[in-house]
Amino acid sequence: MASTRNVRTDSSATPEFFDFIQDFVERITRIEQYDDPVARQQIIMLAIFSVVIHVSALVFTLIFWTSFPERITVLTLATGTGQILLPVIALVLIRGGRMELARYGYVLAVGVVTIVMFYPYVSTSEMTLLFFLPVTFAALLLPPLWTSGIALVMTTSFLVIRFVQLSAAGARVEVAEVSRISLVLVFSAALITAFLIVAAQTLQRITRSADRSSRQIEAAAVISDTAATAPNLNALLNVVVERIREAYGFYHSQVFLIDRDAQLARLVASTGRAGEALLARAHALAVGSQSVIGRCTASGEYVAVNDTRRSKTHRVNPLLPDTRAELALPLIIGNEVIGALDVQSTRPNVFQAEDVQSLQIMANQLATTIEKTRLVDQLQSRASENQRLLEDAQKNLIQIEELNRRLTREGWADYLKVRRSSETMGYTMVEQAIHPDESWTSPMRRAFSAGNSIIIQDQQGHIAAIPLRVRGEVIGVLEMGRDGNRPWSDEEIEMAQTLVERLALAIENARLYEQASLVARRERVVNEVARYVQDSESIDQVLRSALTQLGDLLGASRGVVQISPKFGFDPSEEKGNGSEDSGK
Repeated sequence: MASTRNVRTDSSATPEFFDFIQDFVERITRIEQYDDPVARQQIIMLAIFSVVIHVSALVFTLIFWTSFPERITVLTLATGTGQILLPVIALVLIRGGRMELARYGYVLAVGVVTIVMFYPYVSTSEMTLLFFLPVTFAALLLPPLWTSGIALVMTTSFLVIRFVQLSAAGARVEVAEVSRISLVLVFSAALITAFLIVAAQTLQRITRSADRSSRQIEAAAVISDTAATAPNLNALLNVVVERIREAYGFYHSQVFLIDRDAQLARLVASTGRAGEALLARAHALAVGSQSVIGRCTASGEYVAVNDTRRSKTHRVNPLLPDTRAELALPLIIGNEVIGALDVQSTRPNVFQAEDVQSLQIMANQLATTIEKTRLVDQLQSRASENQRLLEDAQKNLIQIEELNRRLTREGWADYLKVRRSSETMGYTMVEQAIHPDESWTSPMRRAFSAGNSIIIQDQQGHIAAIPLRVRGEVIGVLEMGRDGNRPWSDEEIEMAQTLVERLALAIENARLYEQASLVARRERVVNEVARYVQDSESIDQVLRSALTQLGDLLGASRGVVQISPKFGFDPSEEKGNGSEDSGK
């Protein structure tokens, strides 16, 4: 397996070698500190080309000095030393974050070194091409205007040096010949410079386009990834607007959503401190208003303002003073506009057709994600509400059950008091004979306390004690026993429990019927006593009738009634109202 991994074909060796060189350059130059993709590409080209060219030039210089030691001068030593120092100085400046100084300084230094080192060899056609080396570097590293200037300087230097050489050699300089050479050289230099500028600009556009496409793909992927992990819609939008701003290099990014009344587009996510301030004051714009967001949400089409200083649609925001271009893209679900994605830039004329198209695709994806997230939020909200209702219902059910148990206890307590019985009522069956029995056996007490059936075996045989339960409250126990080696089976216990449940229900219904009958009888008796008393014609008859009827009804052997209004006779001052009057 190891040998298989180490075998590499020629087609893969070359890309891996260049990948190694690029990784090495990125490490030594600290390229990660530069955000501009063109600057990063320029650093890589500068490092690779400078190393190759300067090492080659240094080797050539050493060979030349070895072959012609008499030509070693202070000037040639200085230029040779410059071959070593130039890439080192450029590297130090790049690592220090001073890319601009490194670019311009390096190109100018290469131009000076080229003129100084190769001016004795201008007469040879091979050396003539070396004068275009600084132009090549300028095209790759500097703006077109600077490239043209470097080309002009190098061409002029070549012509001047050539003219000086010819004059110093005593040769006759023909004006026509010089003009012809100058014209050819200038024309060639112009063509080469134009080609290099176009090539460099094309490379920069390709680099920027590739970087932007990469960032766009990354931002689009972020929408999908964030939608799967974001806990809610606000968290999703906050991440998305920030990643869109980073991916496209925008000044500001934000999302508006239309409210339920379709009257206002409310800001729901925004980047930076300006966004925090706008969110804090609940920033909103009217749908259909003369603003970028208002027009976009009303028409359902994108609105681009590439120069805010000349536009009447763009509204100047004091929190975003550097905005020079603004683009609003509608968020559409089906045929309904639900909001808008708004991006702003500090550069005018930045929103081109391809940018609008890619951003609209992202806006459509964002709208779909928003709708899905809204549905998920609604489902979660409904689930939470249902869970809350379920918990409330469970709490209410527990309270109802506890209330039923309390009412059952109180009802039986009142029933037993009315019956003037002890706290329990019971019967025992022995050999088919039934007689009253108030005693409780040990298994019955255990079943009553535990609220569960107790199945045991003792010296008397097999015993099953089953509690009688009404509305969750145990009101008694039914105990059954049988002799011999005949244990209770599960089917028998289950059938007995079913019968006990029905027995408990029948007992409860009988209690309720007796209590209802007792209440009805009491009402009837009270009504009869009241009617009899009311038929009396005098106070004496009323009092006598009341004592007689109440005594008969309540079974009293003695009764007393006295009448004494507060403003008349005070019974506390009456002497002898003690025991001798108790027989009245």
